[in-house]
Amino acid sequence: MKEPMKLEVRNEGIRGPRLVLDGKELHHVMEYGIKSSDFIGKAELSLKMLVTFPVNQGDV
Repeated sequence: MKEPMKLEVRNEGIRGPRLVLDGKELHHVMEYGIKSSDFIGKAELSLKMLVTFPVNQGDV
């Protein structure tokens, strides 16, 4: 099993917090939550993000 991704929460003042996973910033995060995990030194991350999603006419 791979090691879980590394999370950084960077405080940018007026901009608010920035979430960075494995060195890549997550954009369009509307809400997030961090809670403890059953695994020592690990946490669980929940996200609400705005994303684009392809829609096929047959799916509508």
